[in-house]
Amino acid sequence: MPFVTERVWQSMPHVGDAIVVADYPVEHAEFDNPIAERQINQLIELIKAVRNIRNEAGAPMSKPVDLLIKVDNDENAAIFNATKEYIDRFCHPAQLVIDSQIDEPKLAMSGILAGATVYIPMAELVDLDEEKARMEKEIKKLEQEVQRSTKKLSNEKFVANAPAAVVEEEKAKAQEWEQKLVAAKERLASLAQA
Repeated sequence: MPFVTERVWQSMPHVGDAIVVADYPVEHAEFDNPIAERQINQLIELIKAVRNIRNEAGAPMSKPVDLLIKVDNDENAAIFNATKEYIDRFCHPAQLVIDSQIDEPKLAMSGILAGATVYIPMAELVDLDEEKARMEKEIKKLEQEVQRSTKKLSNEKFVANAPAAVVEEEKAKAQEWEQKLVAAKERLASLAQA
């Protein structure tokens, strides 16, 4: 119903006679912020991982649980420390620990992020065999993603014809999948020793 849109547009401050002939909004490159984008993507990935773990363990979001985030570098630690307010709000931790020197809890569920691993100690909620099976499933999925990315990057036609930005993005994805795979294998090995 374009007449409703036109009526609303006419009641607002505007330039031009009608919305149907107005210039289409343009993108402002000066508003792009790749650092903020990376930070919010890390936060979203963390929230998804925590919610998935809670769902698999049957722990409702209303029940606070301990949240341990083992980061690979200071940059990721800074990102999670800067977004603690959002982590508190969306993950509902009883205790939040963000550090690079976290000992992996034996009875805990984990989520693998790019540059970090999140652990939720759930001794009363976690079945060790189920967690091993979940990590094996995660490893298979990650191996498939690594294989897909490697296959795509080894395709000479893709590398030659795709824009450089797309190739670089695929290389970054491949590296991220490989990091997650290594972390998942380490976690499975630690569960085997528990």
